[in-house]
Formats: sequence, C-alpha cells, structure tokens
Amino acid sequence: TKAVLKNLQDRKLKATFFMLAKQVEGLPNHAQAVVDAEMDIASHSYDHKQLGKSSTDAVLNKQIGDAKKIIEKSSGKTVKLFRLPYGAGTSAANVRSKIAAHNLIHVFWNVDTLDWQDKNPDSILARTKKQMAASPKNSGIVLFHDIHKQSVIASAMLMDDMIKNEIKVCTVQGIVDQIN
Repeated sequence: TKAVLKNLQDRKLKATFFMLAKQVEGLPNHAQAVVDAEMDIASHSYDHKQLGKSSTDAVLNKQIGDAKKIIEKSSGKTVKLFRLPYGAGTSAANVRSKIAAHNLIHVFWNVDTLDWQDKNPDSILARTKKQMAASPKNSGIVLFHDIHKQSVIASAMLMDDMIKNEIKVCTVQGIVDQIN
C-alpha cells in the first residue's frame, strides 16, 4: 500500500483504495496513510469472503456493515463505496439490499489486470492497456492489488503511460460525483 501511495504521490495522481476491514484492524497505519495521502478509501468487505444468495444476514452485516464501520473508525472518513470480493454476489438481491441499506454504492471494475496471477509487470501493463483501449474513451476502472510486488511495478508503469498519453486519472468517487 505504501509503495503504491508513494508512486501516486510522486506523480500527483489520485486513486481509490478498496480495503479489507480485517487488514485495517491489523494495520491501521495503512488506512491512515491512504487518508493522509488524500486518496479515497472504500470497503472491500471484512475478510474477502465470497458473498451470494446463500449468505446469511449475519454474514452480510459483518462483511458489509461492520467492515464499513471499522474502516470509517480507523480512517475518520465516511465510506461510500463497496466492492464485492471476486465481484461475486451482484445478482443476489439480499446482497444488493444489504449494500444499499448501508448507504454504499457497489463498484465493479472493467479493466482486470490479473496482477494476482501474472508475475510479469510488462504483460500486466500490456493487458491493462489493451482492455482500456477496447473501452470508450480509452478508460476504465482498473483493478490492481497492492499486495503483490509485480502490481506495484506494473501500476507505476501504467501511471507513467497515462501521464505520457494525457489520460485523465481520477478516483471512483470523482466519477460518481461527476455523474451526479
């Protein structure tokens, strides 16, 4: 997280960090570093449990509601955005209802770097650029995981490429605010 933050700050770029509440509990200085760097902070659930139709109310409350409270308490910021682990659960009415009940907007990605399985920053960058080029206006919500060395390198390479090609970079909340 801190390496990605430094890369963003060095380039004067902003991003949204979807954080796991369990990791925020264990590493509260990471959440504070995100806030101190003036990045957006959002929830990615409590501990990355896959949610769906079979998820009980108690599980959904922990993964969505409790996670939001933990991240807000640690960061001092209101959490408005949520991303389901694995992107799974968007077709489940009970999951969508619980997200809405906690005044959250679910955010999906349309550019998947697959950085968690690919160890080569060059191929991660190439895949990311190809997916962006296939989208309207060479854009997208790009999914990176800040826990992998190759992700830190590839994301920095993408930042440099976006700057070079004058591609506007903004946070997810910035997009939501523009639409609203």
